[in-house]
Amino acid sequence: NNRQYADQPHRQQSFAHFYRPQRGPAGCRAVGDSVWFCIQPGTQQDLFAAYKNAQMIAADGADPHIADYSEAGIRLGFAVEKEIVVPFFRDLYEFLLTHGGPEIGGILMGPSKKYTIGMVPSLLAEGWKTLRPDALKQPSPGEGSALYKQTKANRQVGSRDRNLMSEFLDQWEHPMSACFSQQAKQAAASIDQISRLRNLSAHGESFLYQWHYDLLRELIVGSNQRRGLFRQIYGG
Repeated sequence: NNRQYADQPHRQQSFAHFYRPQRGPAGCRAVGDSVWFCIQPGTQQDLFAAYKNAQMIAADGADPHIADYSEAGIRLGFAVEKEIVVPFFRDLYEFLLTHGGPEIGGILMGPSKKYTIGMVPSLLAEGWKTLRPDALKQPSPGEGSALYKQTKANRQVGSRDRNLMSEFLDQWEHPMSACFSQQAKQAAASIDQISRLRNLSAHGESFLYQWHYDLLRELIVGSNQRRGLFRQIYGG
């Protein structure tokens, strides 16, 4: 039924005006109008807050090897939780109630349950490319194989769960359904990497360096080199 993707157009227009920054030190680029008017107002606010925080750090002339972009990273994480995690598990739960009960892949679901970004990838694919934990500790990114490795889904996700997910996505009236079914491995990789970078920003003992933030932003809203998850979903 493609709920509320274009509601509150006047409010969306006001945020779209602000989230068209010039290309500056942070290298931030907007998601584009075709995506902007599909995402929820709350998601727009989080994207704008993340961009604003990153621009403030860049304007201060902070050394990218010591500047902490955690606040911006947290707001980007909020955007993904609102736009992807909440509707995905809400509608999956409703589907499962009439298809054997509210449990899938070891996740017991319910109307008041809290779900994380990291729960999604295993339900989409059996394996994908993730970020190496040791590489994430560095103040600058590694190259290619030094940054990524292959990982596998949670062992609790069995063939029954895969069949249920396929059936759910086939009948799900949401733009995510096509992305998650046709580009499952790519979507799982993007969401997994977003989850790992989001966790860095949320944990007080870790640091979200500029390269972390740049990668997180690219994974979500895209860049010249990458479409970004929101563009993959909404076709921007």
